[in-house]
Amino acid sequence: MGSVSQNKRLAEGIVQDLDAGRPVAMDFAAGSQIRIERAQPYLCLYRQPLVGGELQAGELLTTQASYLVVDEDDFDSGSLKGLLETILDYLCDRFSSALLIEIWTGQVGEPESQTGLFLPALTLHAQNLHAPIKTLEELERALISARWLPGSSPVIEMMYDKVPGPEKMGPPLSPKYACNSNVHLIGLEISPFFRSPSTGELLPQVFAELRKKLGHAIRRSVYTFIESHTNYAPAHYHELGPGKIESIHRKVDSELVFIDDALDLLLNVTPINADQAWLHFRKSNFTEVPEFHYRALLIDPAELKRHLYEIPVESVEDPALHAIFDTKRTELDRQLTMLTDRGTKNFLLESQQVYGGDEIETTRIANKLLEKVPAHTHDDRASHFLDAASFALHAESEIEYYLKQDPNLATSVTVRSDIPGLMVSHGQFLISESAQVPEHRIDATLQHEIGTHALTYHNGGCQPLKLLQVGLAGYEELQEGIAVLAEYLVGGLSRPRVRQVAGRVVAVSQVIQGAEFVEVFRSMHDDYGFNQHAAYNISMRVFRGGGFTKDTIYLRGLIEVLEYLQRGERLETLLLGKIALQHVEITEELLWRKILEPPKLLPRYLESDQASTRLKEIQGSCSAMKLVLQHLS
Repeated sequence: MGSVSQNKRLAEGIVQDLDAGRPVAMDFAAGSQIRIERAQPYLCLYRQPLVGGELQAGELLTTQASYLVVDEDDFDSGSLKGLLETILDYLCDRFSSALLIEIWTGQVGEPESQTGLFLPALTLHAQNLHAPIKTLEELERALISARWLPGSSPVIEMMYDKVPGPEKMGPPLSPKYACNSNVHLIGLEISPFFRSPSTGELLPQVFAELRKKLGHAIRRSVYTFIESHTNYAPAHYHELGPGKIESIHRKVDSELVFIDDALDLLLNVTPINADQAWLHFRKSNFTEVPEFHYRALLIDPAELKRHLYEIPVESVEDPALHAIFDTKRTELDRQLTMLTDRGTKNFLLESQQVYGGDEIETTRIANKLLEKVPAHTHDDRASHFLDAASFALHAESEIEYYLKQDPNLATSVTVRSDIPGLMVSHGQFLISESAQVPEHRIDATLQHEIGTHALTYHNGGCQPLKLLQVGLAGYEELQEGIAVLAEYLVGGLSRPRVRQVAGRVVAVSQVIQGAEFVEVFRSMHDDYGFNQHAAYNISMRVFRGGGFTKDTIYLRGLIEVLEYLQRGERLETLLLGKIALQHVEITEELLWRKILEPPKLLPRYLESDQASTRLKEIQGSCSAMKLVLQHLS
């Protein structure tokens, strides 16, 4: 570090930046660094010991928006100690009080007998005359509730010192400063249980879990401190976290999106000759297995997979963003393997890895629905059908509604000959030229395809992270659950539609159990009462690619979203992009941190009295599926 006058100017410059709302990011000699994204009444500190220091421990603080990682020698010489006190003085002046949390690593105990790993042990060090009791209690609660090792609860101790600090280094603040300022100091001593007892090597997954949960525990305790001791007023503890998207985040995001766009799994496993194969199958009196043809792949899955693992996901320090990127990379890996094995028996096994398949409870509910909902009802007459061109006009009118709210919506409607039925791909609504849509299902179909799939594609595209547009890992289950729910909310979920969704689940179960195409077709037609063309479509969908289990997600997703709403949660939260229910907690955190934004567009059906009434009924129901069955159109 420089001279006293230089360090004083540096400290004054940092204070000026904070006062002007500018972030502070500086690197000093020997690996010391300061990061303060915005002025808040707390700062985290790690001092790297000169001898026997835990190199990774400083990384435990990089989950925070305000931290100082410093070399012990630099700090002891006074060059950074004065800077620390200047910053703390400024925070106290601005917010009435400030909290300094220092972490350091302690000694390890004995390995746990069952796992052979060190037990998590943490010691809280507080000032004996100046301790923020509520803050300490909240930090202790948060640490106790954490689970860093399976089956092991952390051992938490509390110690009181005049001025807390690592035994070998002493306190970071002088006793006079600590007693006469409005700065509160908490020390957190962590045993290095994230290392192997036998080799001393870092255990990456344990360390990653520690970083994530410790980050949340610190923010929760800081939030409690802020409420009790300062004039600062964040609405949620997540607001205290980093709110900046770094260049590494954008790089990883864009490269994962590139691979997702390139593989286009759904289009590449959808037969281009489904209508012709139906005619041939019918001509054979339903005895010859149809031969499906697929688009030529425009990508090399092996080359894309090499690119996939060159993406620097491990360089993303933010635990929430790392979780999003890491799970997406795993899913893309599996989907690329599916494309490699398209048309082989391996495809079915790989499809189960991505989409699941023969879940006992979902299959049980599907069979129950097929028993309760009769095969032939007045719905079968479906008096009038719209052809592809006529239905496309309704779709264009629906899009016009959303364009009035956001002219940037880029969804278009295309009638094509090379797809079966209807689908939304990359935000575009594609209609088969042979499609026929019953008049009573027009609105339900539009809310499924445009009000859900196209809308969340657009909302995701308005987010800073474009993965929200193409879809986070496992997003399709929730997407289809919301889409089927939309059909129900507009009064268009018909009995034949429910039977179709349930029949697909049973067909997937049969494929997994080894049934051949003709067997599944005959089961759908003879045992479950589907007409010949409907039975063929169900069978074609579950056999495409070599055995595609994706069709279980419609019913599973509906059950999932109904249970979510029954807990009193808001549907709007699920519409900010293409997410999975497992990501709701992460996306809510990122919303509080201003990294993500609320949905740009909301479905038209949410404005209707019928949809509002039905949503309230679901939230107050003890059996949402039974409620849905009572209101089938």
